Amino acid sequence: MFGVLKMRWFFTLLPRTIRYLGDGRVPFYYKILPFLFIFFFFTPVARLMSLIPLLGLLDEFTILLLSLALFTYLSEKVLKRKMARQQEDVANSTPLEIIEGDYKVMDQMEKVVKTKEALPASAHEIHLPTPHLHQK
Repeated sequence: MFGVLKMRWFFTLLPRTIRYLGDGRVPFYYKILPFLFIFFFFTPVARLMSLIPLLGLLDEFTILLLSLALFTYLSEKVLKRKMARQQEDVANSTPLEIIEGDYKVMDQMEKVVKTKEALPASAHEIHLPTPHLHQK
C-alpha cells in the first residue's frame, strides 16, 4: 500500500511544481529553488560521477527530484500558513448580518404566468416552446 502512495506522490510532483511556480502567493526566492540543481552539473563531484554512466544519471536525477520535492514541500507549507491566516482573519472579522425571509418554490408554469402579469400589454404574446414529437 505504501508503494502506491509513494508512486502517486512521485507522479503528482511535476504538476504541483509547475502550479506552484505560477502561483503568486509563493515567494520568489522559493521559486529559484528548483533551478539550483543546475549548479550541481558544474561541480567536480558531478563530473567524476559522469564517468560512470548509470551512476552519473542516477545522482543527477536524485538531485533534481530532491530539489523539486523541497520546493513543493516549502510552497505547500507557505500556502497552508497563508490559508490559516486568512481563515483566522475571517473568523475574527465582524459577523455577517442574517436576513430572515419567506420563500416559495415555483414551477416553470407559475413563473411564466407571473411574468405575463408583470409585463405591459404589448408583451403578452409569449410563446412557450412546444415539445417536438417524432413520428415514424
